[in-house]
Amino acid sequence: MKKNIFIVFFLLVTNLLISQNIDLFDSLYNKGVDKAYKDTSIANNMLVKLQEINNLTNIEIAKLNYLKFKIYDNLRKKNKLKKLLNQNISKIKNYNDVDSILYEGIEFIHDSYTDMGIDLLFKFIELTKNDAEKTNKQYFCKINISEGYRKKREFQKGVNLLYSIIYRNDISNKNITFAYNRLAANYNEWQNPNIKNLLDSVIKYSKLSVKISRENSYKSNLASSLNELGYIYANKLYKYDQAEKYFIEAYQYFIEEKSFRNAINTTINLSGLYLRKGDYKKALKTAEKVINICDIKGNEDAHMRLYLQLAKIYSYNKMYHSAYEFLSIGRNLQEKINNNKTDKTINELAARYDLKIKETQIEKEKQKLRIEIKQKLYTYAILGALILILIISYITITLKSKNILQQKKLADIDKKHLQAISEIKNKELLQAIAKKLSYDDVLLKIKDALKENDKREIINIVNKNINTENSWDSFLLKFTELHPDFFAKLEEQFPNLTKSEKRLCGLLFINFKSKDIANVLNINENSVNKNRQRLRKKLKLKKKCDISAYLISIIK
Repeated sequence: MKKNIFIVFFLLVTNLLISQNIDLFDSLYNKGVDKAYKDTSIANNMLVKLQEINNLTNIEIAKLNYLKFKIYDNLRKKNKLKKLLNQNISKIKNYNDVDSILYEGIEFIHDSYTDMGIDLLFKFIELTKNDAEKTNKQYFCKINISEGYRKKREFQKGVNLLYSIIYRNDISNKNITFAYNRLAANYNEWQNPNIKNLLDSVIKYSKLSVKISRENSYKSNLASSLNELGYIYANKLYKYDQAEKYFIEAYQYFIEEKSFRNAINTTINLSGLYLRKGDYKKALKTAEKVINICDIKGNEDAHMRLYLQLAKIYSYNKMYHSAYEFLSIGRNLQEKINNNKTDKTINELAARYDLKIKETQIEKEKQKLRIEIKQKLYTYAILGALILILIISYITITLKSKNILQQKKLADIDKKHLQAISEIKNKELLQAIAKKLSYDDVLLKIKDALKENDKREIINIVNKNINTENSWDSFLLKFTELHPDFFAKLEEQFPNLTKSEKRLCGLLFINFKSKDIANVLNINENSVNKNRQRLRKKLKLKKKCDISAYLISIIK
């Protein structure tokens, strides 16, 4: 009896102490939450006092984290935009440490300033495009840009960027596993009915990442890909046992790498798997072990999802008070995070606008300076040109006055010289023709004389020599010396002319009449006229067109 009384007394005292502890915690907590946005110093004092309380329950830990989030979120809102703008401007202007641009861009994307982060990462690529030693950092940068696109749900851009690097021979194994993992993540979230086998792509690239990561002990990438596979096997393939193995292994690697944020996400996936299997107690035990695994700063979204998951698990376990408490904290966090995302978007747009204004102002100043420099250069150039023109004009006038008579004399001499040469060559040509005419005339007389004596053999010999090619070769040689381009141009325009037709063209060119041509060629005048008509047709000339004039126009 005494023993039972003692136990009852002990329980009453314990409940009283717990009740007092709860009352103290809730009092400090409510005051801290109320002052978080009004008086940060008071809220901080409340936070310090709450942290001194021992044996906090899971709900109290969650509330403590929520108060901490409200305090630092308020301070971040006051300082982040100014820091964001100043850092971004300084990073763009100062190129001494390009690696800082890379990691700053990644931080912005992680912190949901996605557009600003993508801008910085593209700036890094631009600044290092000629640096072969930074090739793999450029690949790493592009993978993080694709992550920014994924956060913006621009999956096509992200996938295209990743495909542009995964087949490069010089990409490192670590980067290829990271790229495969992000490809799987994009395909996993991309609800595109036009793309076939999205699920197969997630599994394919996740397993490729797992294989290479295991071989090289890339634990972080290995854990991410195992978590991706666990999600697919649990939610798409419904192979719970295999999914459980993937989640447990991923969680272990995340803990080893101190990647607690990702460990929380994997735990949420694993506890959800246990809920599907109907093992509510195991789901609760799994989720509760990470409730205080890491600070809420920078991990608020992971904590938010964990608290909402705990609310769901407590509800399945019929622990409705705890479910309500975690649901309230989770919803409060969710509301703040969503508001922050909206604020970040507005702030980022404002920062980009301010940056654009500053860049425009700087560019205007540079443009103004460039214009002033150009105007001065133009002025100096014009003055220099005027002086140079005056000097040249003076020299030119002086020399011109001295040389004009000499140039005129030289021109006259050249003209007379050319005329003399032309006259000599024309004379030589005429002499060659006259010689041939004389030679043929003599032969004709001999032929007539021999006919009377019927000396046929002598007549045949004479006939063979009347139109010898030797005389024509001599004529053509002289003709070509005087008019070197005639036959070449004639051949170019009328390649189908026969040798006799070309010969006729040459005689017409030097303005021979039909009678003269008949004498030279030792044929009758009618034959010459017929040949002229055939030549006219080949040259495609009208009847009224003068052949000699046309041939002269060819050489001109």
